[in-house]
Amino acid sequence: MANRASPASLSWALCATATPRRLSPPVRVLRQPSRSARGSWSYKDTESAFIIAVLRAFSVKKHVLGPNLYLLLLLISIAATGCSLKQHIEQRIKKEERKDELVPLKTVWGEAKAWETLAGLRPRDVCSGARAVYDKASRIYTMQAFGIDFIVSLDERTITSSDPKSELFLERYKDFFKLAVPWYMTSAKDIPATGRLISPIDVKGGQRFFSGTHVLPLDRIKERFGRDKVAFVERGLRFGAEIVRVGDAAVRIYPLPRVPVTIILWLQDEEYPARATLFFDSTVDFQLSLSDIVWSVAMMTTLVMGE
Repeated sequence: MANRASPASLSWALCATATPRRLSPPVRVLRQPSRSARGSWSYKDTESAFIIAVLRAFSVKKHVLGPNLYLLLLLISIAATGCSLKQHIEQRIKKEERKDELVPLKTVWGEAKAWETLAGLRPRDVCSGARAVYDKASRIYTMQAFGIDFIVSLDERTITSSDPKSELFLERYKDFFKLAVPWYMTSAKDIPATGRLISPIDVKGGQRFFSGTHVLPLDRIKERFGRDKVAFVERGLRFGAEIVRVGDAAVRIYPLPRVPVTIILWLQDEEYPARATLFFDSTVDFQLSLSDIVWSVAMMTTLVMGE
């Protein structure tokens, strides 16, 4: 006689699957998530999880349900799980796309918008705010960044330079640099730096500096110069930096004329490891209106100094 589950034994089995210690991680979909996480809740998710729980409870003793009922439940659970898996993958892709939106490198339209805005401004105002020089005949600005003279062409929407060091910014770090320059020129103001240093967390949108791929790679600086402050200072001077008397060594570098960035280095010794920190001038939010550009400037400066 075939072994089949009696109503009593089946009821006991279903109750057993509700015991938390018997549930494996995938069954957690039984709990309804917030709408912000999944959108609208589907009863199919509950049914799928319930069937999976039943099958797992009887996976060792398939004869309890009987071969036909077990096969039916198995097929239903596979179909339901497939739908849930597809939804999960789609939601994960959308989540990753939302993360990418935080990174200015992905906002191609942002660069076009910056050029359009810059072209509509009065050159006199741009020169005063950004510390640039304008040539009316050729419609080009000349501006210094990282101690290098760059030519900004309104008609061609290009940034060029004859300095060999400019290749680092026009090629390797072009996604940061070519976005930061036109946006800076549209928002910079004739406000002198205060000399008061603030941490990235204190600027507008500063929380992004401490999450995911937005974390500044300051470890590169301490690993390269943790025992050599002379090389650290020389690296800064190569890109137009000023020496600052703080820490074991410090430089104030100008990625943009009105946006000084100070990097302080503490050397490694017998008691403490090396450490590097980055600071903005307190006027940074006046000079760069977009938090994405503030982050781009900080990231670019850190990468340049850490090479």
